Amino acid sequence: MNQSMSQKREHNQQPLRLENRMNERTAHTQMRQLLWLLIFFAFSVSGKNAALAQQRYQAMSLRFLTELPERDGTNVPFASEQKPNKGELKVSNEARITPPFANDRTDQYVSPDFNSFFPDDPAGGKQLDALFGGSLGGHHRPEDVLAAIRQGLRHTQVYQSQVLAQVGGFVWGVKEQNPQAIELLYHASDTRGPVSYDGMYYGLTVLKNRPSNVVRTLINNYDSFTGELKHRIGWGLETYGNTAQFAAELDKLLLGADPVAGIEPDTLKSWSSSAELLPPASMAAILQVNGPSAGVSRALSTRVYDV
Repeated sequence: MNQSMSQKREHNQQPLRLENRMNERTAHTQMRQLLWLLIFFAFSVSGKNAALAQQRYQAMSLRFLTELPERDGTNVPFASEQKPNKGELKVSNEARITPPFANDRTDQYVSPDFNSFFPDDPAGGKQLDALFGGSLGGHHRPEDVLAAIRQGLRHTQVYQSQVLAQVGGFVWGVKEQNPQAIELLYHASDTRGPVSYDGMYYGLTVLKNRPSNVVRTLINNYDSFTGELKHRIGWGLETYGNTAQFAAELDKLLLGADPVAGIEPDTLKSWSSSAELLPPASMAAILQVNGPSAGVSRALSTRVYDV
């Protein structure tokens, strides 16, 4: 009897044991699934953070952030749509752009230098992100904005080329070109730096006055420029600036009359050999025809521009 009852209990417990095993298996399966979900989530978050860290942002137009100069050919100031101010810019004294400016020094040639001019300042980069993202509002002084750009350009998540395009709003096609913006773009044009093309395009190619150091920089680096940039140099010479002033500076360089800015013969030869890429009314085309002689000034001031 006892054996029969024991067998009966054993028989009745079998479904329970089977159910327990099934529950255990289900729990293990669910734990494995949860573990894989956690791993997937961790990798997803890590990948998203990495993508965010590499993400670049569009630059807000400076007309929302500060006052821009009047445009050429109009008596109406640049249309300003500045946003309400949301806080002052924090700019170090070292980041402020003050004379003497390297681009127009007359006592020595100071070449563009991206690394020396733009500091290694991660906090400045975050502030520049906030500025061009709109979270700091507008009504900032131009000199503060330019200093903040200098301070943060290396580490900003905003496209650097777009930042320099906005700086060009202080230089290209305006009545009074901002000397601080010119200096910033001069150092940005350093061919060893990451934004040389933009510094040239929005700065050196559209100056109304081209000091000796700017002319020398154009000559020294001319052979390394793209065809498009060489064309723009010629176009800028035809469109902007005092041609007599430029001719005088060029003549000093070519004749060695400037003791701090003599040019190597190989540099002149290389520059002249690339002249066919420029418009005929450019300085390089004149060099190709006349060579490095005193006639260059006369050619620039009469043969080309007085037609």
